[in-house]
Amino acid sequence: MHIVKILVYGKLVNLLPDTINLGLLMGLAMIFGTYVANRFIKNMKKEVFQKYVAVLLCVVGGLYAV
Repeated sequence: MHIVKILVYGKLVNLLPDTINLGLLMGLAMIFGTYVANRFIKNMKKEVFQKYVAVLLCVVGGLYAV
């Protein structure tokens, strides 16, 4: 799907090669990050994961409150 978007936007919008390369690198980083996080989370106990998510939500909520 993303490759189709790149092709369509490449034809309709004047995307520079640097922009396309950056998008591809960001996509690869997201795939790698998802893979690493998935392996990390699968090895985590359910209670630890729930506490981690609760703390993360509190931190993000605090950042938005400021």
